[in-house]
Formats: sequence, structure tokens, C-alpha cells
Amino acid sequence: MIDKILGIGTLIIVLTILVVAHEWGHYAVARWFKMRVDEFALFFGPVLVRLGKRGDTEFNIRSVPFGGFVKIAGMDPDDISGGRPILQAIRDPQFSEPEAIKSLIRQFDKDTLANIDPEAVSPDTVKLIRECTSPEGVLLPGRREDLELKQASPDISPDDKRLIQMALLADSRANDKDLYSQKPIYQRALAIFGGPFASLAFGFLVFCMLGMTFGLPSDKETNIVQVLPSTDDMDSKGTSKNTSGVSPSSNAGMKTGDKIVSINATPTPDGKTMKNIIWKNPNKMLKFAVERDGQTLNFDITPLPFEQPKVENNKIVKLNGKDVMETVGRIGVYPMPEMERVGPIESVKAGSRITYANIAMLLSMFTTPGIQKKVGGPVAMGQMTIAVRKLGLGSVCMMMASYSLSLGILNLLPIPILDGGHLVLLAVEKIRKRRLSPKEVYRAQVFGLAMLAVIVCFVMYNDIFKTLTGRGYQ
Repeated sequence: MIDKILGIGTLIIVLTILVVAHEWGHYAVARWFKMRVDEFALFFGPVLVRLGKRGDTEFNIRSVPFGGFVKIAGMDPDDISGGRPILQAIRDPQFSEPEAIKSLIRQFDKDTLANIDPEAVSPDTVKLIRECTSPEGVLLPGRREDLELKQASPDISPDDKRLIQMALLADSRANDKDLYSQKPIYQRALAIFGGPFASLAFGFLVFCMLGMTFGLPSDKETNIVQVLPSTDDMDSKGTSKNTSGVSPSSNAGMKTGDKIVSINATPTPDGKTMKNIIWKNPNKMLKFAVERDGQTLNFDITPLPFEQPKVENNKIVKLNGKDVMETVGRIGVYPMPEMERVGPIESVKAGSRITYANIAMLLSMFTTPGIQKKVGGPVAMGQMTIAVRKLGLGSVCMMMASYSLSLGILNLLPIPILDGGHLVLLAVEKIRKRRLSPKEVYRAQVFGLAMLAVIVCFVMYNDIFKTLTGRGYQ
């Protein structure tokens, strides 16, 4: 129970660090382009702790411990197309006739969800707004007060008040150069991309720093094992005749962090010895002696047969240009390599290789058949963190770096509501040379939210199914 509590606490800390890194990317790029950032918040819900204010930005910790956000002024759907175009349209002479102005208000209502009934708007209100507006689409000096007084009058309808409010907000947006909506499209795109880029850069940085701190995996393998939960996970390098179900090691009760002391009474001082014995005995029951928390446990495990390319002298054996295959036994464990510290240059080189390998693996999720069986969500992340924590802080940092890369890649998916979806909407705006209306943005976000809900439900189902069938991380 204590392991689970510590594991969940570790996961919360890891995710908090990743959220801060991701949102800092949005924040840094937005400030670079002089966009106003109203709030940098860790978590959601009501404000729990106010950390202070720097410039226009308020830094807060909120009460629901999940996620976080950066509130960039002018990113709300109504802000995106609001501003100068609304006042210019009202001021345009072609809309001077009553029916024309009603048609314009109907379009406003359709685009902005303003809930204005054109039949209830007084011609005097429209006339006042037109008189207060310059041909350039901004309010004339001193005329804002006239509109505010009119809006406060008890003699006008709620629809008049909403139209005046729209005009006042449009003027504010048109004159506020610090709004996201007033910036060039390339600056808005970079502010959106800043989050995923920061996640990718943070993961890369952690991998690079590991070599100089906790060390990088060496050729020397110990027999501290990572237990794979199912045969699906074991199929990454070969093909098993038993393609589903719980892995032999997990089924027997082994857990990540166990140390295999001997197999069939043969000592296993290193991972190489351990692998050789298991590989040479497919379909044969082996007796494992395992150390866990100072105690020795015994397991009877039968390795499953796997077909894989034969390797000699670190090279794949080929015959007539084809890989020579051999049958080996596997039980679903990985020997953990010893960690060795290296210099800065080698650390950066290794960090680059590991980052590339992780990104390639993430991208393969979208093309590899059956990869959905290996996708994990919150439950799997919690189980993995509980298991990895036993292997030490270095392993936790490696997991954190991997999660950071995942966060960056998944946020670039072209799903509205994610960063990739925002970039798609900006691309649509660039192609058609016209901003999307707030209603179009709302519809896209609702569609994106529905897609995200389906994905979350699938991932949660996958997590729960694996847990109930004994295939969760041990």
C-alpha cells in the first residue's frame, strides 16, 4: 500500500513538472511576441494559492491537481474574429438601411453567438453606434462614453445593450495590440507550437543530463528485472506462438525490481547469464530463485518460444540474403543495464540517440498494426510509476523524459482543442485568407472534445481490461 501511495505521489510530481515545462513554452513565446498573458496556472478549478504577479501575468496554483494552462489574452473564440471588422461593418454605408442593418445583426448573431434579436434593436441605437465610429473601424475620441451612457439607460432593450456591448468590446480589441488575436498568423502559430516544442526539448534535455548525473545504460547488465505485463509487450522483437495473455513472469508473480539469483540452481551473476539460460530453454519449466526486499522467493516458470533473427558477434546471421531465424525462450523480463556516468559530449550524443528512438517509437503508434494493445493511459502510467520507482531516481527521470516526449507528440495531433488542432485552424485561416468566426471555432472545439472523449474512453477501457486480466504493470 505504501508503494502505491509513493508511486502515485511520484506520478503527480512528474506530471506537474511536465505541465510546467509545456505551459512555459506557450508563455515564453507569447511574451517574446509581446502578447499579454493574464494567468499562468498549475492545475484547474478555483484558485488555491496566489504565487504573485510578474508584469501582467498572475501565477496561481489551483485546487484540482491535474494539468494546467496559460491564459493568453485574445484567445477566446469571440476575441479571434472580434475587433475592427465588426465596427467597420456597422459603419459601412451599405448597411444604412433598416433591413440591411438587420441582416448584418443576424450575421453577427450567427457568427458570434451574441444572442441579439435584430427585430428588437432600436434604429436609434444603430444610428448612435454609426455616429460614434470612424471609417477605420474604431470609436471616435470621446464617443465611448456616449455608448456607455446609452448602455446604462433603463429605456433600451436587452438586445440594444448587447449590441452596444459588442461595439465596445470590438473597439477595445481593435486598439489592444497585445492580444493574441491582433498578432500576425505566424506569431500565433509559434505561440501554439511553443508548448509541444518545450515538451520535446525538456525530454531531450533530461536524457542528455542523465549521462552526467545518474549515468547511461552500459553494456554490463545486472539481473534486476523489469517485468513485462503481457505477451503483447513481449512481441516487440519476435513472434510468439502464444500471442495473447499474461507474460510468464507476470503470471508467476515476479515484479519489477526483483533480482534473479539463480535458475535451476545455476547462479546468475549478470543479465547475460540469465538471458542465455532462458533463451536456451523454450517450453521447459525452470526454477527461479528471486530476491525481493531481503527475502528469497521461488518461482516455476516455463519460457514461451519466440522466433527471432539469430545473432552472432553482435551481427544478424544471414543466409542467401535472408535473416537466419532461431527459436528462443522468453518469460517477459528485461535485465536492467548498469548505469555509468559519461562526459558532457558523450552524454549529449547518447541523449540524442535515445530521444530519436523514443520519438520514432511514438510515431510508429500511428502505423504499426496492433499497437493499440500497448497504449496506456492514467491507470497504466500509475502502475508503471509504482514499478519504476523501485529502480531508483535515475529510472524515474528516464520515465519522465519519455513522458515529456509523449506529451509533445500527442499534443501535435490535429484534433481541435489540442495544440495541433489550433495549428490546423490557423492553417485553414491562412488558406482561405479569412478568420474563422467564433461559431466555427466553437464547432471545431466541440468536435475535438468529442474525439478526445472517444480516445480517453478507449484508453481507459484498455487500461482497465489489462488490469482485470492481470496484464497491468507489476
